[in-house]
Amino acid sequence: MTGHRIFATSFASIYPHYVAKAERKGRSKAEVDQVITWLTGYDAAGLEQVLAADVDLETFFARAPRFNPHASLITGVICGHRVEDIEDPLMQRIRYLDKLVDEVARGKRMTAVLRGGEVDGGPAAAGGTDAATGRATSRDRRAVTTVPNDADVAGFLAAVEHDVRRRDAATLVELLGRVTGEPPRMWGPSIVGFGRYHYRYDTGREGDMAAVGFSPRKAATTVYLVDGFDAYGDLLERLGPHTTGRSCLYLKDVAAVDLTVLEELLRRSYAATTGADGG
Repeated sequence: MTGHRIFATSFASIYPHYVAKAERKGRSKAEVDQVITWLTGYDAAGLEQVLAADVDLETFFARAPRFNPHASLITGVICGHRVEDIEDPLMQRIRYLDKLVDEVARGKRMTAVLRGGEVDGGPAAAGGTDAATGRATSRDRRAVTTVPNDADVAGFLAAVEHDVRRRDAATLVELLGRVTGEPPRMWGPSIVGFGRYHYRYDTGREGDMAAVGFSPRKAATTVYLVDGFDAYGDLLERLGPHTTGRSCLYLKDVAAVDLTVLEELLRRSYAATTGADGG
């Protein structure tokens, strides 16, 4: 792969700088490890292994056990770039991690750094939420950031400034409604979800997420597939212009892809996630 030279940089060479940055501000190595685990799914043993193997950043993220589906909630500027607008998926992941470590060093509370989530990537224990916005109503409880709420989907999509993203959103609402048989619903402030699934981690943490959904971002429309892409190589080859993350399909122009293939991809993923027959 040809890409930015940072992609070939050793993760082991960057990791000590993350730790030093945090410790200079009175934070700990454990907190740096916590954000790495939250973002990538590496546990302590896995992190030690990639450090010992001296893998580059491209390999570090490619081997990540579970890239957090809530990573798209990370916003703001790092290294002069707004992370939510970075187009290259690998560069965006690198900057996501930079941004999390920066927030730790700046003294942000860990519950906020982890976007209301636990270290395993699941939503935190819920406090109260406002039915209209999905925002937490109590500062003393951990917020579930990505929860279903009663915000107006049509109003949210009508407010999307980018013409192509707004057009693509209308296409996806129709397509996903047909695939799932479910109405669109806002999950958190910016994800349009369809259906739901219940997850449970080995830690005992459990909760609900949209079974499939999308979010119109500035750089591309992000489609969220819970089960990832390992089973869909045949469809991805025929889909048309796209890039993927761990559980994210990035489409810059839905009109440029094969909608029949996209529909089949979404149908299979929804069936695999919910146990539906995909009919």
